[in-house]
Amino acid sequence: MRSPATSGGRPGRSPGAAGFSLVELLVSLVILLIGLSIAAELGVRSHAILARSVRDARRPPMAAVLARLRADVQGAERLDPPQSAGLSGWTAAPLVLHQSHGLTLYRFEGAAIERVAFDLAGHELGRLALVREGAAWRWRQIDAGLVEVSIAFLAAPGAPGAAGRAIHRDTLRLTLRGAPGRWGW
Repeated sequence: MRSPATSGGRPGRSPGAAGFSLVELLVSLVILLIGLSIAAELGVRSHAILARSVRDARRPPMAAVLARLRADVQGAERLDPPQSAGLSGWTAAPLVLHQSHGLTLYRFEGAAIERVAFDLAGHELGRLALVREGAAWRWRQIDAGLVEVSIAFLAAPGAPGAAGRAIHRDTLRLTLRGAPGRWGW
């Protein structure tokens, strides 16, 4: 007859005992918990990356917004003076730019800065929300053909904590170039 130590099973076990010891179960649970914590951390990081990429895709780059505004102002023949301006000359009223093919209107509507284009008959050709979240808009006419525009926007809208509330402001001074008798520089 064979002894329990030489029966082909694990040492210290009876020949009919099956299963794992308590120490083996605890070691396997620790390994499983380490793997789950690594997977959870990767899930949180991938969620943050996805949220940032969706936020950036919804908002055009500010350089493109400013380039669009610059092209429209510099291509305008004239602009309507502000209707209501404070002592400093700043107003949040729409900026109306008259061009040879119609007019372009920049305005603050809701929480967005919009660009609206009209043809000569006054029909709307298109509307584009340039800055959607946390924007502020103001402009002033400094001289007959000189305009200063200031746009405030959330640097990282939807980001957690203080980063989601950080406001940046870009200010441009632009001059009309499309007016008859003017030339570019």
